[in-house]
Amino acid sequence: MDYYSYQQLIFQIQWLLEKTLLLDDRLSQLQSDIDNIKQRNPTSIDRIPF
Repeated sequence: MDYYSYQQLIFQIQWLLEKTLLLDDRLSQLQSDIDNIKQRNPTSIDRIPF
């Protein structure tokens, strides 16, 4: 692989890492939202399909 190919690979890895971190943040937010719903109404969560 030449220098340009390595640069492209590094760029793609950085892009994937950023997307992974964004997804992780969103999943954490969703989990806390679900926990909040459970605390407010413990029976309503049973009707949400997971």
